[in-house]
Amino acid sequence: MEQDSFQLATGPLMNEAYRKPGYSTDYLFQNDLINAISRTRNLNRLIGDIMLYRFGDDYVLSGEFGNLLRKRNDFTEDIYNIPVESKRAQWVWLPYGKAKGYITFWRQLTKPNDGSGWGILMYQIKINVLQNDLEDMSGTAALFVRDTQGDILFSSPGAMPSLLADSQVKDLLTSEDPTKSSYIRDDRGHTYLYTYVKTALGRTYVSVIPREWIAREFLWIQWLVTLIVILVVIMSIGITMLHLRRIYNPIEQLIKYGEQLSLGNMRRETVESEVSFLKDCIDYLKDETHKINSYVSRIEPTMREKFLQMLLEWNPLIRHSLDEDCRTHRINPNEIYLVMIVDIENLHKESRFLKDDEPIVAYAAANMMNELLQTGQFLISGYILNSHEGKASAILYPEKEMSTDNFLLHIRRYAVEVRRLMIEIMKIEVSVGIGKVYTHIADASVSYQEAKNALQQRIYGKNEGVFFMVDGNKMHRSASQVFSQSVEAQMIQALRTGDKAKAQDELQHFSESICTTEDPGFIYQCYFVLLASLLLFLRSEGGNTYHLLSENMLFEELRGCRTSMEIHDWFADRLFGIFMKVLHEENKGKAKSAVAQICQYMREHALEGVSLVQCSELVGMNPTYFSSVFKKETGMNFVEFAIQCKLEQSKSMLVQTDMSIHEIASAIGFSGRHFIRIFQKYNNTTPNQFRIMYRKT
Repeated sequence: MEQDSFQLATGPLMNEAYRKPGYSTDYLFQNDLINAISRTRNLNRLIGDIMLYRFGDDYVLSGEFGNLLRKRNDFTEDIYNIPVESKRAQWVWLPYGKAKGYITFWRQLTKPNDGSGWGILMYQIKINVLQNDLEDMSGTAALFVRDTQGDILFSSPGAMPSLLADSQVKDLLTSEDPTKSSYIRDDRGHTYLYTYVKTALGRTYVSVIPREWIAREFLWIQWLVTLIVILVVIMSIGITMLHLRRIYNPIEQLIKYGEQLSLGNMRRETVESEVSFLKDCIDYLKDETHKINSYVSRIEPTMREKFLQMLLEWNPLIRHSLDEDCRTHRINPNEIYLVMIVDIENLHKESRFLKDDEPIVAYAAANMMNELLQTGQFLISGYILNSHEGKASAILYPEKEMSTDNFLLHIRRYAVEVRRLMIEIMKIEVSVGIGKVYTHIADASVSYQEAKNALQQRIYGKNEGVFFMVDGNKMHRSASQVFSQSVEAQMIQALRTGDKAKAQDELQHFSESICTTEDPGFIYQCYFVLLASLLLFLRSEGGNTYHLLSENMLFEELRGCRTSMEIHDWFADRLFGIFMKVLHEENKGKAKSAVAQICQYMREHALEGVSLVQCSELVGMNPTYFSSVFKKETGMNFVEFAIQCKLEQSKSMLVQTDMSIHEIASAIGFSGRHFIRIFQKYNNTTPNQFRIMYRKT
């Protein structure tokens, strides 16, 4: 109820109500307020009615009855009996509401600028429904809610007030600790577990549970845990024995054979087959060893693979020992070579994989390339590198002497077959980039870079799937013939009006226009210019582009897109959504008001462990954005302000109570040593020195 009333009291309609000109006669605006109150009332079956009263008016707005004049309805009299001078929010029994079966929670409405009150928001709660809920919740426990004077506001049905009359209980409830539990024995020898929680608004929630019930509940839990542990141990032993029996079966049979031979119990025909049996067991163990070694060799790169990976990157560590390393790894350096790269297409659209699964898929592609190469149907051979730079790559050469054109023909057939099998078997679309042919292994790094450059042709929007570097040497059209600022302006206008579909159509026209140049560098730059233009427009409209760029690596994300489809999807799904959201964000005045409300809320609830997410939800903002707004308005981050609020509470405890330093630290959520260090950092004195100094004064 308190959180619900806080959200309603700080909503935009309430903020407008106290300062709206002509509020008393603006019945349409009053109707909007009544509708907002009614929606809140109808969402909770505990609420009988919600009333809004602005100081000085002779009427009250009611969620159940609408606009009520004070003179015509006795029900509105309760709102005039609220002691607004003493508190800002409180649970009370009011005369008319109590007679109707209601308990009242009221909250004073304050102005954001100076904190002065301008009205009252009153909730009338159905006490019978509340007590039924308490009965369902309490079970064996007795629940009590006490006000600031220690009087019982309400309790669960059947809960006896005498449970709180014992002197030990009174001493417990008057403790300064915000929450505490203790076992207390009454005069009749019965022991109860008393647990209370005190809130910042002065209420105390008390639960009383018999010790016998707690012991009974824990007894069956102990037996259940013991039974589960026994079952798990038995199952583990059984599964382990089964696996050991399967793994070591030949060894077990050898042992049995030895025992029978030593006792002389072997039959003649069995003895004659002893040699063959031993041979079978040894062969089985060799097969298992071979399987393990093969698996290890597959998952761990060999020294030759590491050498080839450094070769593709032209690592300076191998520059002066290339011929020697080639002899060591049995590689002929004077062969004709080219490099082929297999890259995954549009993995972001595959629901089977996560974003970081690309190296795993590339590893699978490398295995398929290797298996296909070993079939010998393409008259080529080579070295497959597993997931090099997140892609599957291969250094290929002909198995027998052939012309360069014939070698490239076999390479194309091999690349097409790799792509077909990846689509057919793994249901994954790939693109293949192929570099030029060179006559020495040292030029593999050049061919590797050319293969990566060949893959850039995907940005044209082509779907061939296999790209040769030689295919990319074309005359490019002039940039002035294709770059149209009118398409960019129409795209911005569509986003401004919220027409995302129209913006996507304009983006498609933009992509088709610039892709006619078939110049990857120019096409990428055009997309970067488009992104910069959208950000500049946001800035001209008052959008906070600084926070947008600090929270989102937009240019890095765009640079990571490799195909025309990926770039289109990134603009449509990622950037356009951000653009429209920032364009329609609340202005700075609302942000400042939200920060002021949260600061007040944090001071009032400093001991309750208020979180950034909780506070941002109260004002309806994104946590990251609210954190930046909070720091800008207050000059400190959220955590620092929360610490200062807790330290202010600790100062009051140091001066006004006899609690120990450890108890105060625990009350505000710190360890003793951490509390002393933080206190000294912000106040230039220790807690003990602070207590001595201000108690003397």
